[in-house]
Amino acid sequence: MGKIVLYKHQNINQDEIWDEGANEFAIYSKNISFYHKIANIFASFVDIHRHINICDLGCGSSGILINEILQKKENIENLFCIDYSSEMLDVCANNVISSNKIKFIQSRAEDFSKKLPCELDMVIADCSFWLFEAQKALKEIYLSLKNEGDFVFNFAEWDFDFENHTPHPKYKVVDDELQKRNIEIVKEGGGKKKFSKKNIEKLLTDNGFSIISIENVYIETSKEDWLYFYSIPSIVKRSMPLLTLDLGMDVLKSAINSMTNEQLKPIRWIFYHTRKKQ
Repeated sequence: MGKIVLYKHQNINQDEIWDEGANEFAIYSKNISFYHKIANIFASFVDIHRHINICDLGCGSSGILINEILQKKENIENLFCIDYSSEMLDVCANNVISSNKIKFIQSRAEDFSKKLPCELDMVIADCSFWLFEAQKALKEIYLSLKNEGDFVFNFAEWDFDFENHTPHPKYKVVDDELQKRNIEIVKEGGGKKKFSKKNIEKLLTDNGFSIISIENVYIETSKEDWLYFYSIPSIVKRSMPLLTLDLGMDVLKSAINSMTNEQLKPIRWIFYHTRKKQ
């Protein structure tokens, strides 16, 4: 096989990737335990006394977070589900609890505030902030919120530069699988830069947000989680951007199947709870 260049953190914010994979994203996400654990963490930030109008920004198609909030926080009046992909929204509508509290809005995170019928008490970006143009999105989130409204978001270790953090063993296992297949890995140049504590906190401060809390969470995963995760076309295309979908999926699943129990370590996540300054 000839030389194939792979960029580890290439930005794939391409509309067609999410449109084409909306149905698969919903089907496989429901079987991934860490997505449910993450939704539970986000729901814990919702204060029944403060958060009446909430937005799930970059909601995707699974409906996991939406259902979690609706089941646990009966006091909310409106839950706005926003995504730029019309296909994601269509599939999501079939996966959520039937409720007149849910409103679907097609919009980018960088220009959604004018499409809302009311100010928000909370915006949640569940595993989606890495896709946004951060500066523009934060300005829109600020405009959408009431004074002292909350913005909560997260990053996984593959999108955030944790200091003194040992990479998860699965990355080495995937690299080994690529080498077995004579696929050359080039790691430098052209990739999307990770977020870091320094740059994300400067972005928040510059755009009118104060930090209420930062939580580092280690979430257990299973081999089944990763096999479902790498059955999602958009995830595979992000992980292996220059391989064909079938080849990328085969490489990733072969690597996961070869992992030992000792290599199935928890994944590190960081959750930011921030508040709009008066």
